[in-house]
Amino acid sequence: IRDLHRYPLIVKRVVQQTPKGRMASYFAMVAVGNGEGVMGIGQGKDSESTVAAESKAYTDAIKRLDTVARFEDRTIFTEAYIKLGSTKITMWPRPAGFGLAVNPYIHQICKAAGIRDLSAKVIGSRNGMQVVKAVTMLLHGGSTPLGFGDGVGGKGRRLEAKEGIR
Repeated sequence: IRDLHRYPLIVKRVVQQTPKGRMASYFAMVAVGNGEGVMGIGQGKDSESTVAAESKAYTDAIKRLDTVARFEDRTIFTEAYIKLGSTKITMWPRPAGFGLAVNPYIHQICKAAGIRDLSAKVIGSRNGMQVVKAVTMLLHGGSTPLGFGDGVGGKGRRLEAKEGIR
C-alpha cells in the first residue's frame, strides 16, 4: 500500500436540502494505482472536511484495486468504446512515445494505471463523475476477452472483436 500513488480527481462541497435547512458535506473521488497495471477508484463523503472525505475515498479505492490489461506495459490492446448516460468515450492505442492526449480525468486515471501512450475522445456530457466511471469500467474489463463487454456487465466493448488480441 505504501507504493501506491494517489490522484485526487474530484473534490467538492455538496448540499442536501432537508426540512431543517441545507446540510453541507464534502465529497471526494480518488484514483489509486501503482503505475504498473493496478488501479482503483474510490469515493468518500464527510460532513466535516475535504481531508476526511479524501481519506475515506483513498480507503475505498484500495478496496477496489483491480488489474488493467496493458499492451507492452504502456497502452491498451485495441480501440475501446463505451457509452454511459450521455457520455460517450472512445480510446485508441498509440505508438511508443506518443503520450497521453486525453481528457484531464482520463489522464490521472491512466497515470495511476501505468498507461503512457493513449488518445481518447469524450463526446456528449463531460461530467467528471460520468467520465471517471466509464473509463474505469473499460479499463477494469482487462481480464475479459474482446467483445465481451466491460467486465462489469456494462455495454462497453473492445472493438475488433473477431480479431483477437493484436
